[in-house]
Amino acid sequence: MKPSLHHRWSYCFSFDNQPSRGVLGTGRRLAVKESRRAISLIAVLVTLVIVILATISVASTLVAVRATEDRKRSEEDLDRANAVIDKAAVTAATREELQGFKMTKTRTEFLEPLAKYYEEFLEAHKNDPVPSAEVAAAHFRLAGLYAKLGSMKSVPTLNEGHNYLAKMQEAGIDPETYPSPSEYAMGVAEPREWMLLRGASMQEMRDHGGKLFFALTQSIITFNHIVDEYPDALVPRYELATALGYSAAMQDALGRKREAATAWRRARTVLESLVRDQPTAEKFKRRLGEANIALGESQQESDNHDDAIASYTKAVEIFTDLTAADPKNESDASSLESARKSLEELQSAAPAAEVAASPESPDDAAPAGDEPADQQPDASVASTPDEDPQSADGPPAGTDAPETPGDSRDDADAATDAPADDEAATEEPAQEEPAEEEPADAPSNG
Repeated sequence: MKPSLHHRWSYCFSFDNQPSRGVLGTGRRLAVKESRRAISLIAVLVTLVIVILATISVASTLVAVRATEDRKRSEEDLDRANAVIDKAAVTAATREELQGFKMTKTRTEFLEPLAKYYEEFLEAHKNDPVPSAEVAAAHFRLAGLYAKLGSMKSVPTLNEGHNYLAKMQEAGIDPETYPSPSEYAMGVAEPREWMLLRGASMQEMRDHGGKLFFALTQSIITFNHIVDEYPDALVPRYELATALGYSAAMQDALGRKREAATAWRRARTVLESLVRDQPTAEKFKRRLGEANIALGESQQESDNHDDAIASYTKAVEIFTDLTAADPKNESDASSLESARKSLEELQSAAPAAEVAASPESPDDAAPAGDEPADQQPDASVASTPDEDPQSADGPPAGTDAPETPGDSRDDADAATDAPADDEAATEEPAQEEPAEEEPADAPSNG
């Protein structure tokens, strides 16, 4: 049977020898083809967009990483530059060849540009939202440079550094990262140099000395608060002990012997805790030995010989260990020699003092009718209380400084002890008066 005309027509326009449906089938086929092309184009565009976004993302990541690396590299470069400047400041300030009055001009030419750098650094970072150790260190370094230059701005700048440490504490920054005032400030200028002002009058120097004492007191208060919050932190405890030592030295220079001894005892207590926690830290042991020597000297001047012997003995033990570990350390060897010499002097003087204080033999007893010498009131004891420069004359004029924080209890005990001795000394003759008047009254009553 022959295919029909319609069938043959459809066959001629079929695909793959499959009959189609003529013109209507061809339109649908073209529509499907165009649809497939559109879908393919959209897929290509979507793929291209994805690739572009991925490329941008990778590029952004690379840029961010590179920017972070660049920023980190810049920060490292800045840290290295600051380290070089710090080293230059310390070298220029402490170099032996630049010391002395004759080198004042040369030393100033070195130090003034360094001080200018720290001034600009602090000005640039004064509005930083988060406090940083670098800014705090700059405060203390600038204060030390001002002291070395003989500027009265040294003490205000030192106070600014302490206030900045308080901000770091409030911000919850790790106290072990705090900069060291004893290193950054006192490492540039020695304690005595903080009192030397260029072109200042005597009154200005006295006022400056009082402000410096207040600054040291503020340092003690600041690190006391930090230690109270972080009792196990090493840096704040070490700085507290150092500030107490500077305060003790200044009080001793002002004639406040009792306050100086109290400050040294507190410093020794803090350093002993550091040595217990870090028994291999030579820096802590060295400062503890120095505190024992200074305390021993103060106790020796106050005639507390037993306590002085104990302090010197501890110092000898500490510096003996340090010199054994490092025989070439001349500073430790000198401290050991000083402690040994003071200890031997006290120990040799102790037997002589015991012989002088021993009771008289029966052969040397006083004749009958004479009052024994040991029962006679000691005029020197009765007339002079325990020596206390502060209670007698007070500190020198213009340098009236506050007491070291935490010393009020010791001072109160010492202040109450002295009047008790005076009363005992003055009451003893008063008790003998009735005994002397009794023979005179007896005949009248008879």
